[in-house]
Amino acid sequence: MQMDVDLQDLIVPAAVTTSALALSYCVYKKMALPAPRTLPRLLTKEVDHTTCERTSIIPDEDQAYIDSWPVMHTACEIFQRGLSIGAQNKCLGWRPAAGAPYSWLTYKEVDDKIRRMGSGFISKGFPACQETFIGIFAQNSVTWHCTMQMCNAYSMILVPLYDTLGCEAVQYILNTTKLQTVVVDSKRLAMLLQYITPECSLKSIILSDASPSDDDQAKASGFGIDIISLLELENCGREAPHDLVPPQPSYTALLCYTSGTTGTPKGAMISHGNIANCCMGISYNVWGFSVTSKDRLISYLPAAHVYEFAIECYFTMIGASVGFYQGNIKLLLDDIQHLQPTVFPSVPRVLNKLYDKIQEDIAKKPALVQWLISAGVASKLKEVEYGVLRQNSVWDYLIFHKIRKLLGGRLRMVITGSAPIGKNVLQWYRSVLGCFVVEGYGGTENCGVCTMSLFGDTIPGHVGVPAPYTHIKLKDVPDMNYFASQGKGEICVKGASVFSGYYNEPEKTAEALTADGWQLTGDIGTWTDNGCLVIIDRKKNIFKLAQGEYIAPEKIEILYEKCPIVAQCFIYGNSMKATLVGVVVPDDLYVKRVYGEDKDYTKLLASEEFNNDVMTAMKGVSEGVLKGFECVRKIHISPELFSVDNGFATPTFKKKRNVIAQHFLPVFEKLYVGLD
Repeated sequence: MQMDVDLQDLIVPAAVTTSALALSYCVYKKMALPAPRTLPRLLTKEVDHTTCERTSIIPDEDQAYIDSWPVMHTACEIFQRGLSIGAQNKCLGWRPAAGAPYSWLTYKEVDDKIRRMGSGFISKGFPACQETFIGIFAQNSVTWHCTMQMCNAYSMILVPLYDTLGCEAVQYILNTTKLQTVVVDSKRLAMLLQYITPECSLKSIILSDASPSDDDQAKASGFGIDIISLLELENCGREAPHDLVPPQPSYTALLCYTSGTTGTPKGAMISHGNIANCCMGISYNVWGFSVTSKDRLISYLPAAHVYEFAIECYFTMIGASVGFYQGNIKLLLDDIQHLQPTVFPSVPRVLNKLYDKIQEDIAKKPALVQWLISAGVASKLKEVEYGVLRQNSVWDYLIFHKIRKLLGGRLRMVITGSAPIGKNVLQWYRSVLGCFVVEGYGGTENCGVCTMSLFGDTIPGHVGVPAPYTHIKLKDVPDMNYFASQGKGEICVKGASVFSGYYNEPEKTAEALTADGWQLTGDIGTWTDNGCLVIIDRKKNIFKLAQGEYIAPEKIEILYEKCPIVAQCFIYGNSMKATLVGVVVPDDLYVKRVYGEDKDYTKLLASEEFNNDVMTAMKGVSEGVLKGFECVRKIHISPELFSVDNGFATPTFKKKRNVIAQHFLPVFEKLYVGLD
C-alpha cells in the first residue's frame, strides 16, 4: 500500500505555531464540545443467567426508530428499496484507468444491467430457480456486484471463487456444486482454465472484459466449454427480456465457501432472510448515526467474503454509493483520495499498517513537531474517553485535517472486523479522525455481523453488543476451564442471521449448529459490566502437551504480538512435547527505527543477539500473565509475514495453522533439540 505521508506539512511553520498555541487556549475554551451520546447503563439485557444469554436493548430503547424502517425480507427487496430511494443516485463506481476519475452507474442503470444479465442467462438455458448456480471469479467490480444482484433478483444461487482458495479447493467447489457457468475477468481466466478437470460440469464461461487469447479459447474448447462475452450475454437478454423472479426469504442466496485454515472449504448456505436480517441489524446497531443515500463506501476487502458482501448490501439498501478500488492494494490510498468515501470498512492488518507508517514518519520529524502531535493526540483522547468525536477542535485545524485528507477527507465511519485491533490503535483513529470507529464481530455462518459497537460507545476492549433480535449465550468448555456459571465460555449465536448449514455437509453442519438452532462459533467470550461482548480466547486449535496441560496457541500469540518488536507470532507444540516453541516475524519498521536503517537487516535477524532481544521482550509481556508451560522456550526469527500471497493466511488474515506448521516443521524439530 502506497502511503507517502508528508507530516512536515501537518503544522504551520514554527514561527506561526508558537502564536497559534498561545491563542489556542482561549479558542479551545470558547469552542463548545458537542454533547456526547448518552447510552443506557446496560447495553444488553439478560435472558438466562445460567448460560449468560443476552440480547440487544435497542428495540426497548427506541422502538420508534425500529418501526421507522420498512421490513426487508430478501436481498432482492434490499436493492429494490435502494432503487426506489433514488433511481438516478450514483450506485456503483470504478476508475476506468489509472489516474482517471471515478465513473458511475446509477441505480436505474444497474437495475437495467442485472435484468439484461438475468434474461441473458435464462436465454442461454439457465432457469431462474434454486437449481441454478452461478459462479463468479473476479476482483471487486461492477461486474461482481451486478452478478450478485442478478442472482438475488432471479432466485439463482451465487457461488464466489477467489484466488487464494488454491487449485484443489476451486476444483472441489466446481465439482461439488456441479457449476455449469462462471463469470470471470480476463486476469483470472487462465487460472480458472488450469483448474478444470474432466469431471468438471462447466458448459460456459462469461468473460467480463477483453477477449480470450487463442490459447485460452483452445483450452476451453478442449473441455467443451464456450467462452462468451458479458456484452453478448446482455445483448441476448435485451432481445428476450424476462421479468424478475423474486426469491422467498428461505431461498439460498449465496454459497459462501470459507477459505478455511484446515481441510477442504465448507460452503455456508446464506439465505435471503439471513442477508436481510443482517442488513437490518446493521441499521439498528448504528442507531442514532444517520447513514443516508449521500454516503459513499470504498470496496476493497474480498467481495467473496460475507463481511464485505453484507456491507455492500446494506449500502444499496439505503440508496448510497459503492466505489471499487482498482485491484491493486498499493494504489488503495490513491483510490480513496479520489473517491473520498464517508465509510471505510477495513481490517486491523490494514489499519495497523497505516498507523505504523504514520508513526514512523512522525518519529523522523523535529522534536517540536513530535511534541505538538503528541499533545494533540493526548487532548483528543481525553475527549474520546468522554464520548466526544469531532473534527473541529484546534488540533484538527492545526494538525489532523492532513491525516484525514490522506483518507479522502470525508470519513464519518470506519468499520473494523475479522480480527482484534489493539486498544491504542483503535482510540488513536477515533481521536485523530474524529469519527465513529465501529468494531464488530461475526463470521461466515452468521452473515458476518452478530455484534457491533453502538454509536457513542467509545470504550475500547470489546466487540459491541448483539444485533437486534440476535441472542448470544456462553457454553461451558471444561477442557479449557471455562464455565458459563463463571461468566466465560464458548460464544453461541442464535437468530435470523444464522445460516442453515453447509452445502452437502450434514456432519460438519451438525458440528456447527445445535438441534435447537445455536451456532457454535469456537470463540471464547465474556461480558463486560455494561453488557458488551469481549473475545478472550479460541476453542479450536487447542492441543495438549505431554504433561497433560491444554494449550490455546492463539491466546498466547495475541499476547506476544503486543510486543512492539513482534509483528506476528506462531506458537507450536504437540502432545509428545512438554514445552512450546515458535516462529516470530519482527516488525520491520520498529526494528529499523531501533537498530538503525543502515544495518544489514538479513544479518541482524539471523543473529543470536537479536533473537535474545525478541525473547526478552516477549518475556516482559508474559510475566505474571502466562503460566510456565504456556511460555515459549525457543523461537525462530522469520522475515516473511504470514500473508495471503505466501499461502500462510486466509483472505481475512487468519493464520493457516496447518500450512505454517508443516512449512516450519524442520525448524521446530531443531528448536526442540536440547529442550526435552
